[in-house]
Amino acid sequence: MLPSKGSLGHPEACRRPCIYFLQGNCENGDGCVYCHLPHLEKTPKLDKRQRTIIQGLERCELIALVYRFCAAKAEDMGFTGEAAEILKLLEEESIGARPLSDSISERDIRNLHKTLARMNFSNLICLVTHQSPNRAGLFPESAERLSAALENLRPRLALRVEGRF
Repeated sequence: MLPSKGSLGHPEACRRPCIYFLQGNCENGDGCVYCHLPHLEKTPKLDKRQRTIIQGLERCELIALVYRFCAAKAEDMGFTGEAAEILKLLEEESIGARPLSDSISERDIRNLHKTLARMNFSNLICLVTHQSPNRAGLFPESAERLSAALENLRPRLALRVEGRF
């Protein structure tokens, strides 16, 4: 039994931690849409420079960047099969992406990679789905498909790792 709806898929595909639960006063209980399970690290956040870089990327460049880290996470955590739909969507959307080194310094790329490597699978997908259509060129239907695929992934991962709670 999960402590909250948002804990589904913990640790790689759950929603972000519930700040009210952490303070000891979440009134939503098991109906809360945020995660009530322990997270070993604070959720990594992009700094201002990294957000500017992300916002300046073309849609296919952003998706290619996220795809690389999502594929690595899925492989490392052993859920490539369960994440196949998401990985396929990302791969298809990343076609035609040019290398980041064409427009961004090596130092900025290194720093961005460090932050992205610390994000969980769900955070990476949310990075893509929450980008403004005008800024990153992400089409709403693409974001909707990715969000739906992530929602489909959560219960499958919960079933795989149920014994770890």
